Amino acid sequence: MKIKAILLVFIFIILSSFLFSILSSKTNTQNNKIFYVESFIKAVKDQLVLPETVIKEHLKISKRSSGQGYDPQIIEQLVKLRKDISAARIEELEITPYKELPENEQIILMDAAVVDDVFIVKYQSKKVMSVIVSQNKIAAFKTINRGSKEVFLYL
Repeated sequence: MKIKAILLVFIFIILSSFLFSILSSKTNTQNNKIFYVESFIKAVKDQLVLPETVIKEHLKISKRSSGQGYDPQIIEQLVKLRKDISAARIEELEITPYKELPENEQIILMDAAVVDDVFIVKYQSKKVMSVIVSQNKIAAFKTINRGSKEVFLYL
């Protein structure tokens, strides 16, 4: 009888630690993704950091322009984003995982596989950008309206 009780306690301890490690891993992964979003925002806000440097260090580019440089549209988007967030201090920007938004704010059409990688950045309760983090880089930071929904423009 003692052996069964000890075995049950042992199994309980192992299962508890396993579940804790899974939950902790998810939290760490999410915190890492938020770190990449914050790092991207800091680089965009820094007037001394060229858009080309932001692209090289923070963006996951799937396509390049035919010339040597980066796609001019991406540079334009970064310059516009810099202007949009210039008034905000970093601590005033809220980064929220998409799946934690209220249902009425979840208006982005996306593949279910990326929902854990999507974050919304708000300034004074107004959405400034939506971001997809992929492989420790930003894969998209702009959406366009499609009726009452939005879709990401991948880089």
